[in-house]
Parts: sequence; structure tokens; C-alpha cells
Amino acid sequence: MLSDKKRARKGGSLVSRAFDKLDDDTTDAERMAADFLTTRGFIHVQAAKTFVTGSITGLVGFILLPLDLYYLIKSMAYTCWGVGAIMDCQLDGKLDFALILALWTGEMEPHEVRHKYSEQATDYRSNSGATKKVTTKGTIKISAKLATKIFLKLLGKSTAGAVPVGGVVSGGVNVWIIESLGKDAETYYTEKQKLFQID
Repeated sequence: MLSDKKRARKGGSLVSRAFDKLDDDTTDAERMAADFLTTRGFIHVQAAKTFVTGSITGLVGFILLPLDLYYLIKSMAYTCWGVGAIMDCQLDGKLDFALILALWTGEMEPHEVRHKYSEQATDYRSNSGATKKVTTKGTIKISAKLATKIFLKLLGKSTAGAVPVGGVVSGGVNVWIIESLGKDAETYYTEKQKLFQID
């Protein structure tokens, strides 16, 4: 039987693989968010979508975890990018998502957003202050430490008795994840926008 540490590392590895499989293109997320006037409305709809898949997985437990986890990570990314689109902020794909995950897990504080973004991106503003696509420093990945923190946060919420669950990632937990992550996405993009303001 796996020890708690080994189980956490294995779960973190699943999270890392799900993140690596994500496409960096935010077009679909922008299209999904196009009909929404507020970030709150968009986040609520995304949360409702993840409830259905999570409820099904909750009935069968760990068997569908990798599949459901990838779907959930993708939904999390699209939620974040959709929030950024509604806020009319420049979107930088997996770089944004990785930093929002760091904020969500407590790995990064809100006041660190601009510094951390600047560390990972170059040419993020022109001399006139106009936004443009950034050049990231290498392939965007999440660290093993952050991946494990993400997994433990998912696991911790589902085992804390906050909502009735049948598996690690159930419908109720999925809703909480999307709602809470959406709030951190709002915080992240609010801070990020300050980098693109004309002095």
C-alpha cells in the first residue's frame, strides 16, 4: 500500500501530466467567455459544467481519476483564461494558468504576481505601453512541488467533509474548485493589468 508521501507524489505526477497535455491556445476559452458580461456569471456556468463530470466520477472512485483530472485541469485553465478575456486582459496561455495555480495554492501571494510574471516573460509591453504577445522563457511547466500542492488541495477538500463525495474529485468538489480558482484568476488578472498600464 502506498504511503501518504508516495500517494501525494503520484497524484502530483498526474497533475503535471495533465498540465503538460494542455494546449497553450486560449482561443476556445475566449470564445466561451464572449457572451458573458461579468466574470461571476462565466465562473458559475463553468462550475456547473464540471459538476456533471465530477458526479459521475464520484460514483466509480479512483478508476476514472486520471481522465476526470485532465478534464478538470482543462476546465480550470479555460475558466482562468475566460476570466482574463472578460476583464479585457492580455492572455498568455499556460504562463497565466501556472501563476494562477500558484496563487490558488498559496505558493504565491497577490503582491508577487507582477514580479513573478516579469520573471517568466520578456517583451510584455512596448515603449508605448501597448500590449502584445509575450515571449516566455522556455516551455511553461509547473514544478513537482506545485503539482503536489494542487493534488493535495483537491484531495484535502474532498476528504474534509465539506461536501458529500464518492470519489476524490466529485461534483461538489469540482464546483468549489472552479469557484475558488475563478476568484484567484480575477485577482491575478487585476494585478497583471497593472504591468500594461501606460505610465
